[in-house]
Order: sequence, then structure tokens, then C-alpha cells
Amino acid sequence: MWWDQHAEQDLSHIQAAVCQLERLGNRLGTVEVSAVMNPEYWRTRIREVMARPDVPPRIVQKGLALLARLDRLPGAPRTEGRDEW
Repeated sequence: MWWDQHAEQDLSHIQAAVCQLERLGNRLGTVEVSAVMNPEYWRTRIREVMARPDVPPRIVQKGLALLARLDRLPGAPRTEGRDEW
């Protein structure tokens, strides 16, 4: 149960960051570059959560939804290996 709560907290934090990136929209490429402004950074974080042992299906589904949102960002490269995640 502890693991579920930790994974849920991680994805909630990531979701907030994705919301910020979505708000930036087309301006994403014009802001100061840092790791947290890079969609690939968040994809990596999401994959790390999803790859943990015994991850509940609801966490995987939430992770996949966040990856899809990142894919829709203007100018952001799409998630590779979507069949795997």
C-alpha cells in the first residue's frame, strides 16, 4: 500500500509539471531551458514510476495518459516505444 501512495504522489507531481508545460504551449521552445522544461525529462520520470515492480494497473494507466499528454505538446517529440509504454 505504501508503494501505491508513493507512486500516486510521484505521478501527481509529474501531472502538475505537465500542466505547466501545456500552459506554455507554443512558447515552450522560447523559455529558458532547464531539465524541468524538457518533456523528455518528464517522460523518463513517468517510465521510472511505471517500471517499478508490482506497479498497479491504475498507476500504469495514469502514466500512459501523462505520456499521451506530453506527446500532444507543440514541438515535443513523440514517445518512442509506445507499444511498450
